[in-house]
Amino acid sequence: MTTTTKVISKHVTKEQAQKAKEKMKVQLSSLKGMSLGIGKSGDDYVIAARFKETPPAGSVPSAIDGVSIEVQVTGEIEAQNKVHIPLSTEGS
Repeated sequence: MTTTTKVISKHVTKEQAQKAKEKMKVQLSSLKGMSLGIGKSGDDYVIAARFKETPPAGSVPSAIDGVSIEVQVTGEIEAQNKVHIPLSTEGS
């Protein structure tokens, strides 16, 4: 299940988005299963917030310091292919 909420920002730089992301990390530290990143929406940078489960209603703002927040509920994320690479014993 994927849910996206988006508000378009105006002229947001990567540095502004990074500062807002750090602020969001502190403000929402009580929410479990959250990962934050920086993404692009058009010419502007946004905060990409991914959640394992839908966060409580009203717990995630649409923007912080003028930087839009894109929310995605991803569910559990697991590696699709696990590859085993044996260590070489040649030359020993």
